[in-house]
Amino acid sequence: MSTELSHHLQQAAQLPPDLMLLKMENETMMSAAAVRPRDYKKVMEQLRNLIEAYPEFADDAIYCKPVGKVYEVHCHNAECKHKFESSKQPTSETECPRCGTKYNGTPAKRVQKYAEGLSIRAAESIRSLFGYNRLAVTETALPDGRVKITGVFVDFAAATITIDERTVSPYYTAYDGTKTLINEDRFLNVTVKAEKSKLRRDVIVGSIPSELKAGYMDACNKKLEELLTDEKVGEIVKAFERFGVDEKSLEQLIGRPRSMGWTTEDRVRLTKIYSSLKNEEITAAELLNDLEGGQQAAPKPKGKRVREVELPEPVQSKPSGATSYVTSANWREMDLPPGTVELFERAIAANSPERITEIMRDGIQSAGENEYLAAAFQTAADGAKAELKSQKSLV
Repeated sequence: MSTELSHHLQQAAQLPPDLMLLKMENETMMSAAAVRPRDYKKVMEQLRNLIEAYPEFADDAIYCKPVGKVYEVHCHNAECKHKFESSKQPTSETECPRCGTKYNGTPAKRVQKYAEGLSIRAAESIRSLFGYNRLAVTETALPDGRVKITGVFVDFAAATITIDERTVSPYYTAYDGTKTLINEDRFLNVTVKAEKSKLRRDVIVGSIPSELKAGYMDACNKKLEELLTDEKVGEIVKAFERFGVDEKSLEQLIGRPRSMGWTTEDRVRLTKIYSSLKNEEITAAELLNDLEGGQQAAPKPKGKRVREVELPEPVQSKPSGATSYVTSANWREMDLPPGTVELFERAIAANSPERITEIMRDGIQSAGENEYLAAAFQTAADGAKAELKSQKSLV
């Protein structure tokens, strides 16, 4: 027996049994990966065959979620015609990032922005086809009640290690700004597990070559376009209802009524969003929060009160995407965040016009760039003050 081999055996004998077994598994996979190098072209072909054999898997392969609204700006330079995004309404001082031409000042269209990527199920499928890898996700309880989760993905064929970590808090912020403790069972068995699944997805997808990801997503999109008939879309719209998302909300999300005809791109996006809800990539609350600039669940502002600002005249007609008229007469029926009407009613009962004004200012700040919601808060305040005044006149 050679001296070198004897030295290795002595080192191995000093390892604990579980570490010795892990070392043997790793060395076996490294040896196998060296003998059979990975063929990415073959992996892509296997993924395409998987979609052809199981077309419904294309629904679950890509997640899609709204991430706010942006202004879609088109450069009016005939030689450029570049399209870019802006977080604010462009002005005559806004320059095209490509050619430097200043914008002509025409109001830009505000559109919904989405984030897309490979889902948890797609990541697991690719990991299985890759072979020669190891995935570990661990969790550590922190003294303050939070949980730190760490994900490690080792790809022996590519000789890479992808590591990521995140911290999960047992508290969530309610609408009124207060922090509420999540039930321990729900926190450990739902919240933490959901984050662990997302972390597994992220470390796997982070190690996949960009060309393979793009090719796989393109194949899934093409298959979805083939499958999305009018009947299939109707089934998906109905399926959204079990998550508390109605057709009117979907029309706001897409940007046009269903009666006007949804394009193939709209249908594909709708399918991806439904799959994201079904696979717990996103929640219905997160989805609704992005409708109408966060109108569904606008957070209560913190810190200093915002100064009083001048708003446009109360809206008397129903704007696109709104679900109710805005008038002082029916202010209780307006699309205000949950609990707002009750706050106004308490202020009326307390005979406090100052409190009504305070609620209005908080609402205007929370509305941000949503002019309709800001106008709704002001009109509701006017209606509440009128009601308070009429009650005083009857006394």
